[in-house]
Amino acid sequence: GYGSIDASDEYLVVERDWTDGRIPTAVGWHRLADFGASSLATLTAGRILRIDEVCPSDPHVGDRAAGFRALQIGTLLAVPLIKAGRFTALLYLHDPDPRFWSEEDQALVAEVGDRTWGAIERIRAQVGLRRSERRFRALTTTGGSMSYRVSADWRFLLDSGRTDFAPEAPTPGELWDDEHVHPDDRAMRRAGIEQAMRTRELFEVELRVRSSSGEWRWVRSRAVPILDDDGEVLEWFGAATDITDRREAEERLRRGEEQLRLATEAAEIGLWDVEGG
Repeated sequence: GYGSIDASDEYLVVERDWTDGRIPTAVGWHRLADFGASSLATLTAGRILRIDEVCPSDPHVGDRAAGFRALQIGTLLAVPLIKAGRFTALLYLHDPDPRFWSEEDQALVAEVGDRTWGAIERIRAQVGLRRSERRFRALTTTGGSMSYRVSADWRFLLDSGRTDFAPEAPTPGELWDDEHVHPDDRAMRRAGIEQAMRTRELFEVELRVRSSSGEWRWVRSRAVPILDDDGEVLEWFGAATDITDRREAEERLRRGEEQLRLATEAAEIGLWDVEGG
């Protein structure tokens, strides 16, 4: 299997592995500390962790034998990938039965580990570049004063560009939703989202949002779907612009026109336009 070390340096995250069917997959998050201080010290120092037989007498196992066996690890060879001075990834082999790992075994696995890291990082860089390019194109389409990202189903706010513009979600995975949208505009917003998800086209709406200061501000929000290579929606990337001044100016103009109309009706004064000819 192959796994990456998370940003906190506390977990090994295994996204893919291979098994011959005798043992369950190890895909998931594994706390590094659970494998013992000795094992972790060996790996973070960039040395191969070799355990021919999981037993209490092995200095890397000690009183953690039960934990190893719970993962069907009877023998283990783990090669750390140290990049820019940091323990970033791990290529490992294990088996339920004891095995003697020769010097040739260790050299081969070390080479495979380094090549695997290089291949995976190239793919990640390519994917990241494509997503960045798509977001940039989306940004040029939407424009605006605050950018944001939401999940494909619009349930979760993934990222927002400015917390002074509008309140941020309490946690990255928590929905930033109707709590901050004016009650009179919520149905319109939901209808716009449903239409955009159905057609996978531009989402655009003008609505009132509670700002970080607590006041209601008019916002023009536009978002476009970010698609993967198969045409499926990965996320929505959008931008929001504060248009309060424009809306208030339009409202003042409307009120002025209404007052003029009422005044002319009360005075029984006629109004007309003259076009020269």
